[in-house]
Amino acid sequence: MLNRIALAALAFAAVATPAAAWDMAGDGYNYAPACTAPVPPAKIDAGSHDAVTAFISASDSYQQCLGRALGERQDTAFFAKSTVPKAVVEQIEGKVRDNQRQKQDVGNAYNAAVAARTATP
Repeated sequence: MLNRIALAALAFAAVATPAAAWDMAGDGYNYAPACTAPVPPAKIDAGSHDAVTAFISASDSYQQCLGRALGERQDTAFFAKSTVPKAVVEQIEGKVRDNQRQKQDVGNAYNAAVAARTATP
């Protein structure tokens, strides 16, 4: 019986805290504070293979972190019989889109640099 009461108290605390943060939608609040966006390489050339692969790997991890952050908010909302506010979903999904665009730009720049290098006799 005490275990159920303790579990219920923990569930309530988990639901109450994020719900308060959701009220700040659109106010510049970061809904995925545990996820840190990687910085793309400053210079991309044919010799940047290690920096490019490190950035792409870090970007994959970042996007997974964002997915987990959104999933946690969805789980919390489900148990609270609520929904995740649209602003929260849009912010997190926007971060994924922005990072994916950066990954593609870095990959394209690297591929172009390698192609230019191999095309030069």
